[in-house]
Amino acid sequence: DLNTSSVSDSGKVLERPKQDLDKEIEKDGKDTEASDSLKEHTLPDEGPQAISTPAIALNVDDLLGAETISKESIAGVISETAKRMENIPADVKDDSPEGKIRSALKRQIEILTELLTTVESREKISSQRKSLTRKKEGLEIKTREFEALGPVHISGEPTREKLELQQPKLELNRNTLSQLKEEANIRAKRIEKLPELQGSYAEQGTSLDTAIQRISTELSVAKEGTDKEFLILELKNAKLEKRVIRESLQLLDNELQLEKDFPHLRSDWIDYQRRIVTRSEEEYDLYQKAMSSLLTKEKEVLKAELEEKKEATKSAKTHSERFLADWEEKIARINAFKSDLEAKQAILTNVVMQQEKRIQTEKDNFESIKNLISKLGTVGRG
Repeated sequence: DLNTSSVSDSGKVLERPKQDLDKEIEKDGKDTEASDSLKEHTLPDEGPQAISTPAIALNVDDLLGAETISKESIAGVISETAKRMENIPADVKDDSPEGKIRSALKRQIEILTELLTTVESREKISSQRKSLTRKKEGLEIKTREFEALGPVHISGEPTREKLELQQPKLELNRNTLSQLKEEANIRAKRIEKLPELQGSYAEQGTSLDTAIQRISTELSVAKEGTDKEFLILELKNAKLEKRVIRESLQLLDNELQLEKDFPHLRSDWIDYQRRIVTRSEEEYDLYQKAMSSLLTKEKEVLKAELEEKKEATKSAKTHSERFLADWEEKIARINAFKSDLEAKQAILTNVVMQQEKRIQTEKDNFESIKNLISKLGTVGRG
């Protein structure tokens, strides 16, 4: 979380955590044949819609008075504030009247930049809502397509090439599932943290109210001049920070509402991918068993062929017959040895894949237990 400074009534620095928006749903998942992940589906055209465009703010007062703030308005005010700050000579001391004004203007740009980030984050929430709607529809379609696949089967004769294709496909599907689980876990932690952030913002809002009251009182008795100009900037900065608090709280509300509107999408997506992984495992096992049977038969054939070549070598009469038979026996021995190694390799590969499956299951169980303990600990502290 980013920390942004804010001045309290006592002059201390407040820490305001920046919005760390979840990105796992916002990004469009890349579809691959192997992972069989969700595809985006275009929503029906809803036709032209009326768009309410916020008026462009010309200064800080316009921003503070606007009900809705646009990115363009904030960017424009940042630019104007930067130009104003550039008009102050660079060699003035920080503790001089002009130096204090420059510091206040610099702080104003920082606050405006945070406000711009917050407004942009709120727009991302709107984009996420559209993306989630498409993903929900896509999940329903993909689920129906998956259920129509029927039992797992081998297309054509099993071959080494087909078996070799199954392993990376299975690994990719498992990795996709792990990634979905990790993203869901990160998002769950984010949602759990939102009430705490809301409370933090509320406390900071109270401190800012006190600061605004104090500065307003000082300003009411201040004489015309640089000191009064500085107090005006301080007051505007405090009000700007209050606006950032307001926009940030609205952002958190939007996040929570998004979760309420799509309560089971992540878990449903994970369940779908888990079914994909299970089917991939079944396909791999089916090919593995078929290849093991094929390799066993091939091994027996090559072993019998080796025995024939041995007998041919023994029964060879001429020197040329013995030379030829001896080489044929060596080739048959190599082929038999190679076939034996391939059979053992297939067995070891299967053992490794099964072990990886057990390890992943244990990791999932561990994460579930850890999350449960964390939740129980949170309840206990509450």
